[in-house]
Amino acid sequence: MSERLRFVEDRSFQIELRRRIDDFFGTNGISHVDNWQMYLKSAIILACFVTSYALLVFASHTFWIGIPLAVLLGLTMAGVGFCIQHDGGHNAYSKHRAINNSRQ
Repeated sequence: MSERLRFVEDRSFQIELRRRIDDFFGTNGISHVDNWQMYLKSAIILACFVTSYALLVFASHTFWIGIPLAVLLGLTMAGVGFCIQHDGGHNAYSKHRAINNSRQ
């Protein structure tokens, strides 16, 4: 059981995938970074996050209101990680490296 897991050094799939992605963006005239759709998506997710948090803290007086707001808050928190942070991790959110880097 001391064998280490090794992956094939063949990168042809990754190279072909990258070529197709670049072709898609080039053909459709879409920027890989700094596009308005990404910022709109982020604004909607963050607005839902702030709204659901504020309503949960200040307007949730019953169990039946609190549970759906807590679920919405959890979903928007996941949206921040899966969408906004994921884009930054791929250096796709901004042309500026410091904005993409979440460790600063």
